[in-house]
Amino acid sequence: KPLFLDFTGFACENCRLMEHNVWAKPHILEILKKEYIVVSLFVDSKYNLNQEDWLIYEDKTIKQLGLKNLHLQTEKFNNAAQPLYVVIDSEENIISDPIGYCSEKDFYNFLVKGVK
Repeated sequence: KPLFLDFTGFACENCRLMEHNVWAKPHILEILKKEYIVVSLFVDSKYNLNQEDWLIYEDKTIKQLGLKNLHLQTEKFNNAAQPLYVVIDSEENIISDPIGYCSEKDFYNFLVKGVK
């Protein structure tokens, strides 16, 4: 199954709107449950990582999970806004171009493209 990456935040209002108004639609929820491995990456998590999980990048040491997730989002997908949804395969190839806050129709088409 492809990975559905959900770059989100605890304090992200648009993320909650997408989850409640789009993800909750039966036809969309069914695709997410049956066709994907859903991975939610919270970019504002304050969880402190163990030292072996720290990320050293240029002159900075990233010690929190949220900052590490945000770094992944910005470096791999050149986007720092939430929500951001990306579908990748097991080799980390992008299957469906990243999409953010959008209509139910656009989100559905994004999901369908990711499993074709």
